[in-house]
Amino acid sequence: MPIDFTIGASASTTRVAGELFDKQRGSNMAGYLQGDGSFGKLKLSLGARVEGGSISGKQFDPQLLFRTGMNYEAWKGGYVRASYGQGFRFPSIAEQYVRTRVGDIVIYPNDSLFPERGWSGEVGVRQLLSISSWKGMADFSLFQMEYQDMMEFSFGLWGNPFVDPFGGLGFRSVNIGNARITGLEMTLTGQGKIGQVEQSILGGYTWIDPVQTDFDLATDTIYNTSKENVLKYRFRNMFKFDSESRYRKWIGGFSLRYYSRIENIDKIFELAIAGVKSYRERQPEGSWLADVRAGYVLNDGATIMLNVRNVFNTEFMTRPADLQAPRSVLLSVIVRL
Repeated sequence: MPIDFTIGASASTTRVAGELFDKQRGSNMAGYLQGDGSFGKLKLSLGARVEGGSISGKQFDPQLLFRTGMNYEAWKGGYVRASYGQGFRFPSIAEQYVRTRVGDIVIYPNDSLFPERGWSGEVGVRQLLSISSWKGMADFSLFQMEYQDMMEFSFGLWGNPFVDPFGGLGFRSVNIGNARITGLEMTLTGQGKIGQVEQSILGGYTWIDPVQTDFDLATDTIYNTSKENVLKYRFRNMFKFDSESRYRKWIGGFSLRYYSRIENIDKIFELAIAGVKSYRERQPEGSWLADVRAGYVLNDGATIMLNVRNVFNTEFMTRPADLQAPRSVLLSVIVRL
């Protein structure tokens, strides 16, 4: 069977200057090779990449990375897949050199950051569905991501307590250690008819278990709200569902989204920003958000739509003090030329 090869290289240089840091420079070079082939019902992919770079004279050792994947039609309409890939991330110029203050929050630089390395793997099953006039797809997958020297903005005593604001307390990007995120994802989609009504649905659920693999209760929870081994600012459970109906020229639909409570954040946000702690106390089980929409097709090229987002005016934050939009009503006319 034929195998397609892809080979290439890239190189880039960066020069930046700003009020928040002195002039800095960076470079990046990479080369890659990948082969893709089909062997009957089996599709295989294998690739490698070498990448290196520097920031302001600090060299990062070149990294050799591999990725591979397979997809196999195991039965009629049923596909089994698996993939594995390695990756790494250099510290950014901002993480290493920016020093600034946003309100009462001070951001400190960290020019001693190590690159973040890791890998991710997935196994999954996809089944195509066909029931009467309905067609759809069900998908289930398990995944895992491993990180070494994971970088994350963390609160602590990073400045000079006698000179800097707030006694040197603030945020900076640090290597928090090694971490693992294990999870599963389920998706269901479908399209069909109920009488004369065209119907489409989309649903999905994601669960993750984000932990540090070298967790130390005594040191890793000093500035956190949780004493458990859980990475900060992660939703452990997420759910979404969307349904749309079309009858002749009329359109109607609604969507639901659920985000579980963020279990772990930097404690300073609850102490220093009014409303963050009380919000978290009012949302012990997470947040449900709902949207509805209705429309009418005026002609082949124009549709009028009414969208009501966050119908129940739910108070919701994706991270501390980042309050999302309240209920909004949008009337629009969509014209296709």
